[in-house]
Amino acid sequence: MRDIIKSDAPEQTGAKKKKRTSRKNLSLYYVLVLILVTVVGVILSLTVLFKTDKIIVNGQTPYNDADIIEASGVKLGENIIRADYSEAEEKVLGSLLYVETVSVKKKFPTTVVITVTETKPCYNIETQNGYLIVSQNGKVLDLLVSPIEGLLTVYGIDPENCEPFSILKDKESNKADILIEIKSAFDKSEIECILSVDLSDKYDISLNYDDRIEVMIGNSANIGYKIEYAKSVFESNKIGSNAEGVLMIDENGEGHFVSEESMQQYEENKNNAQQNQNDVQDDESVSDSESNPSSSENGQDE
Repeated sequence: MRDIIKSDAPEQTGAKKKKRTSRKNLSLYYVLVLILVTVVGVILSLTVLFKTDKIIVNGQTPYNDADIIEASGVKLGENIIRADYSEAEEKVLGSLLYVETVSVKKKFPTTVVITVTETKPCYNIETQNGYLIVSQNGKVLDLLVSPIEGLLTVYGIDPENCEPFSILKDKESNKADILIEIKSAFDKSEIECILSVDLSDKYDISLNYDDRIEVMIGNSANIGYKIEYAKSVFESNKIGSNAEGVLMIDENGEGHFVSEESMQQYEENKNNAQQNQNDVQDDESVSDSESNPSSSENGQDE
C-alpha cells in the first residue's frame, strides 16, 4: 500500500502573496516619502533657503557699486530661485546712462553677480544745434556746443531723436546703421588717423584721413575691403607720408590717388577752358550783331 503524502503548496502560495503585498506596500511607502521630501524641499527652496545674502558688482563704470545695485532693484534676502533678473538688467540700462551692457546672474546658493561694461563716447554727430555725443552702438549720451576732441566726427546725419538714452536714427534713411558698419570696419582693420566721416550722400561717402587726404569710397558695399585697401595704401607709403589729395576707391576695391597739386591744376585748366568757351560765345554774339545791323536799326525805327 502506497503512503499518502500531504502537500503544503497552498500554504507556500499564501506566504508568497503576503510577501509580494508587503513589498508593494513598502514601495508605495518609499514613493510617498520621496514625494513628501521633494515637496518639502521645493517649499523650503522657495521660502526659507537660497535667500540672497551677497551681491557682487563686476566691471568699471562711472557709478559706484551701491548705485548699480540700487538701480537693479536686487535686494538682500530675496529668494534667488524665484527672482527674474532680466527685469533687473532692463532697470539698470534704463536708469544709468553710462552703462552699455549688464548681466545679472545667480551664483548658488545665495549670491547674485552683476556684471557691467561702461558706455564710452565714440562719435561727434554734427547737428543744427551742436554736436550729439553718441556711443559706438548708437546710444545718445549728450548734446554739446563743441565736439569732443579725439572722437570720430560725423557729418550728414539728421538725428530723429536727440534725447539721452535714445538710439541714433536718421530721419530719412539708414545712415546710422551705415555709420556703425563703417566704425566696425575701422576697428577690424585697425586703421588709424581717420578724423571724420561724411554721410551727406550715402552713395558717395568720404573719409578724412589725417586732415590731408579725402578718401572717397562710394556706397557702403564691401566697406571692409575698401577700408583694408585704404590702410594698405597709407601703410605702404605709396603716395608719400606728407601727400595731400584725394584717394578714390571704386566698388572693386581698386584705387586712384590724385594729388592736391594735380587737382589744383585740373581746376585751373577747367576754369580756363570755361573762360575760353565763354569768350568764344561772346565773340560769336558780337559777330552776329555786326552782321545783322538791319535788325538793330529796325528795332530803333519802331
